[in-house]
Amino acid sequence: MVRLLAALLASTLLSATACESDPGRDTDTPGSRVPLDPVRPEPADTTGALVLAQSLGGKYIASLEISGGAWSNIGPRDLIEITLKGSGLAGIGQFDAVVTPEPPVAFDLGLSQFVPQPPFVTLGSGIERSGEHGVRFIGVNFARDTHGAAVLGTLRLRAPSDFAAGTAVRLALTFFSIGPSSTERDSYTAEQLRLGVTVNGK
Repeated sequence: MVRLLAALLASTLLSATACESDPGRDTDTPGSRVPLDPVRPEPADTTGALVLAQSLGGKYIASLEISGGAWSNIGPRDLIEITLKGSGLAGIGQFDAVVTPEPPVAFDLGLSQFVPQPPFVTLGSGIERSGEHGVRFIGVNFARDTHGAAVLGTLRLRAPSDFAAGTAVRLALTFFSIGPSSTERDSYTAEQLRLGVTVNGK
């Protein structure tokens, strides 16, 4: 049973990747008309202000917000948590996201993980490197029955051992895609989202 679940989950995640990297994909939602490969997200915007909540107005999601633990006084090996919550969800079966640090920080992925909120599940630690320093994470609900408002999960990033205490780092959500399946999605770029937090900000 465990092997079967892992195989099904891996197949679903691969389908999501193939869909998001297909420039020919077209849907009827505003956000998803901008094709974007989640493995190569847009660079983090170092000038615009980041917000903790954003209205998206999609077919499958109305808004997205970020919460978490303390984002100040972060030093070497400290844990940084980012929790995503969606509202106005409609039949969600999977989501795909990328968080990118600016300036670049090589988080310790061996000690980091994405913890999906049930009924969402993921594979292994739930995260992988996206580009040089970005972190990609994915959640799947095979029943495709997540509606209304729901927490999607929490990204837990472990600061590297050489992370200087008090260093300010912006963690921007540079890609987000959500929907019932890999072919039915609302997808958003960093410019559309402008969501994120500033670690050790003033």
